[in-house]
Amino acid sequence: MWMALTYHQLNQPEEARREFEQAEKWLAIYRDGMPPEPERRQLELHLHNRLEVHILRLEVASLVRPGPMKGK
Repeated sequence: MWMALTYHQLNQPEEARREFEQAEKWLAIYRDGMPPEPERRQLELHLHNRLEVHILRLEVASLVRPGPMKGK
């Protein structure tokens, strides 16, 4: 999500959308929350990371998607 926001700020909308879509695909794998403990440790993820990404997701979606967010 940070990469999508960065590309948006650099006025590179295609790259911003690509990064956003990639992050969305990754998040879709974990719809019920965080990855299992071994993967969390490997990726060094914490609860605050989950909260941060979902807040960024809302902000970035409004920038890279035309019109209102659907289904989110």
